[in-house]
Amino acid sequence: MKNPLSELLNRILKKPSLRCEDFVIYYIDRGTEEGFSTINCSLLVKVTRDYFHFRSPEGILKAVPLHRIIKVVDIKRNIVVYEKGIKRPLRL
Repeated sequence: MKNPLSELLNRILKKPSLRCEDFVIYYIDRGTEEGFSTINCSLLVKVTRDYFHFRSPEGILKAVPLHRIIKVVDIKRNIVVYEKGIKRPLRL
């Protein structure tokens, strides 16, 4: 079965008309005081059915389960393109 969120992230990575640096991922991170972290999609290395992989600013490759993603925001257009628990079309 396909995962719509992994398809969305792969579209951001691979679609020539989209710029990765225009998108930010908010994800649950229990190691922070806020309980979440953000990464710019320009740091994404790959997306699988269950994980997104990115290189941290320190150069460490990290894998985060997709179910930890809270939302994905297009910062250029200032719109939320994905938000956990809210059904909306994932169009880009």
